[in-house]
Amino acid sequence: MLIRSRVLGVVLVVLLIAVVAGCGSKWVAGGKLHFDQKRYERALENFQMAVEEQPENAEAHLWLARALAELDRDEEAVTELGLASQHALPELVGEIDNSHTHYWSRRYNSGVDLARKGDGAREKGDEQTAIAQLNEALGMFERASLFCPDSVKNYSNMGKVLFQLGRRDEGRVMFDKARGMAGDEPELLDFLFRVYQSLGISAMKLNTKEGYEDALANFEQAVGFDRPADELASLWFNMGIAHTELAALAEGATVTAKYNDAIAAYEKVLESMPDDEGSLKNLANIYSEMDEHDKAIEVAKRMIDMEPYNQEHHFTIMRLYNASDADEESAAHLMLRSVLQAKDPVTNVNLRTEAGQYGPGSDMLRVLRDRGEPNQYYRYSGTRGTYDIWFYWVEGRVYVFQAGKDVFRTTFRPLPDWEAKLAGE
Repeated sequence: MLIRSRVLGVVLVVLLIAVVAGCGSKWVAGGKLHFDQKRYERALENFQMAVEEQPENAEAHLWLARALAELDRDEEAVTELGLASQHALPELVGEIDNSHTHYWSRRYNSGVDLARKGDGAREKGDEQTAIAQLNEALGMFERASLFCPDSVKNYSNMGKVLFQLGRRDEGRVMFDKARGMAGDEPELLDFLFRVYQSLGISAMKLNTKEGYEDALANFEQAVGFDRPADELASLWFNMGIAHTELAALAEGATVTAKYNDAIAAYEKVLESMPDDEGSLKNLANIYSEMDEHDKAIEVAKRMIDMEPYNQEHHFTIMRLYNASDADEESAAHLMLRSVLQAKDPVTNVNLRTEAGQYGPGSDMLRVLRDRGEPNQYYRYSGTRGTYDIWFYWVEGRVYVFQAGKDVFRTTFRPLPDWEAKLAGE
């Protein structure tokens, strides 16, 4: 199963704490000394005394908030930051904002780290550890949202973790909230797109019915973004895989419905990438599974037309013809695959003499008169006898003869640079 994907990154925001003068207080001064030494309980006591003594001292509220945050009392810390903002002089506003950003960043990045560890534990099969770490990650993102409630990244990551915990409905609520907050900000929209994409790919790797359903839910969100055609095509391709896998797990009418969904997904890929080999091959196989053999062969012919020298394309269409009981066509493409695989064309031969042995009215002579000599000539021997195969690469034609009689022919896209193509193959 081919899954197309990309990798996400996280940026760490660092707080620069500056000393800003406020209303003088011995309690604030003493608390700062304890804070700098990481004696946060003692610092807290001092800042609480400062607030009691000077309730409108913004600096005291700011430092009290910092001490509370260091002690993981986030809700109280946010309340104190709010009080600091109410009483702050202009020179203190930046410090208050920095504190919000700093403690958001610490919680957010801790959440990202825990989520990654949870993913790693799940990949190793340690589900108990994975669930524990994902729940811790969720708690960290919730705490981060206290400090920056307007951060799209908080809610998108909460949505991602909730999906990973199987709480899909709650996860969708978080994603909807994040999407609504992102507006038309390119950076945030890019981040959200990659979260949906990443979560969909992770869900597919579970190889379960629920995993494929979750993957589709996320990919369907992602394809709604304004993205480059190749990125959207990658999403539609993966959606085609997910629908196909769900068809294999379904019964009754649901099987046909899921196959039709897969067909629609691959057609979306082909709208922007008409020669996408993976989509064409998967589409042909789906039609074959649905017993729509004519459609399957039609799609496979597009692959032949695209790369007539590709032996695997001939193998694909050979199987499809065989499934549709078209024995002659199946045998012909088996020959084409075999000679292209062997890469051993006949050389130094007089084709007019070869063709003449079957009589003046032979099909081989007629083709020579009409088309001239082929670019390549192969001979195939099998259980049904010996065949001569003429490739007119430049014109986009191939003929298969037996005893001078034209028994099979097909056309493809002209290949003027056939020598280079075959050498590369």
